[in-house]
Amino acid sequence: MIDIPNVMVVPADSPYESVVEFVEAAKEENMTFSHSGVGSSIHMSGELFKTLTDTNMTAVPFAGSGAALPALLGGDVDVSFENMPTVLSHIRSGDLRALAVTSAERSEYLPDVPTLSEVGEYNLDQFVTTAWFGLVAHNSFPEEAQSVMKDALANVMEREEFLDFAEQLGAEPGQVAGEEFKQFIADEVERWEGVAQQAGISQ
Repeated sequence: MIDIPNVMVVPADSPYESVVEFVEAAKEENMTFSHSGVGSSIHMSGELFKTLTDTNMTAVPFAGSGAALPALLGGDVDVSFENMPTVLSHIRSGDLRALAVTSAERSEYLPDVPTLSEVGEYNLDQFVTTAWFGLVAHNSFPEEAQSVMKDALANVMEREEFLDFAEQLGAEPGQVAGEEFKQFIADEVERWEGVAQQAGISQ
């Protein structure tokens, strides 16, 4: 239904002005990244970045973004891959510096901030992810009801109220449904299982 980019952000007084500068520093010294809980999109984005760039990074867990954000703002951690709604106002106020967004295309809410795949170097051309939200049902859900629900949701997603809600989150309306969405979920599970194994994360 919606896709929310994560944003690679550093404190305002961080010495790093770009993703490449950060990666080069993280190859020489250990960096810390905050996250809102094991397995969250924020955590897994950090682990994916660490794996692709082969950098020295330590995950620092917090009990939700409400606890993680002050640590980032205060410079207690070096970087985070926070969801857009959590950090957008702090980026606009200058309290945080956005180095990149994790979506395939630049966000209309941060048009001057590149995507990680746009940076390209250090295998980052492979980095595209969002925090996505969809509606799923048990496989016993009748096919006829699925069709009715799909059409109803499509109508809701065209309404001004829904689009305003998405804008408040810095989100984009979802683009996949039905069998395509089912395959997307399967691909995502396989992808993140691989990242979790590399990071040594278990259930």
